[in-house]
Amino acid sequence: MFCTSCGSKIEVGERFCPNCGEKIESGSGSKRGAGRSRGPLILGLSLAGALIFVLVVVAAISAFGGRQSTPKAAVEKFMTALEEGDAEGIIDLLDPEQFDEEDMMGIQLGLGLITQGYLSLEVRKHVIRVVESDDDTASVEVELIGDNSTTIDTMEIQLIRREGKWYIDEL
Repeated sequence: MFCTSCGSKIEVGERFCPNCGEKIESGSGSKRGAGRSRGPLILGLSLAGALIFVLVVVAAISAFGGRQSTPKAAVEKFMTALEEGDAEGIIDLLDPEQFDEEDMMGIQLGLGLITQGYLSLEVRKHVIRVVESDDDTASVEVELIGDNSTTIDTMEIQLIRREGKWYIDEL
């Protein structure tokens, strides 16, 4: 058995811990090892592990989360939202200073037609190229590619950066 106070080994039948003097009540010693002495260590390791996990999650969210870190990433999100018919995803990418509430409502109402028009082009893939970029503005070209790797259409998208997030400024 071991003392529950200091973790020292206690011989069966002893009434007091030979190391710390703690009174040993029958059946109160631990047969697995130091009960309380490992508690702070386990708690410390658990807290350290939890802290590391939180830091990794925060880093992942910062790198891949809500803010578009590059113009190309913002356009990729736009194209995915367009292909999925995700009105909120598209609206979230539009510059709130460029598109007013009426524009946003029109986009929501017309999204079915927009998506249907896009899908009718039978785009198999798209290629995004950043044509021009500085700290606050960018021009991106999206090549829509169909069967036989032929170019169906090319879209030019203007972006603006506000508070670290890239927004679609002009289609």
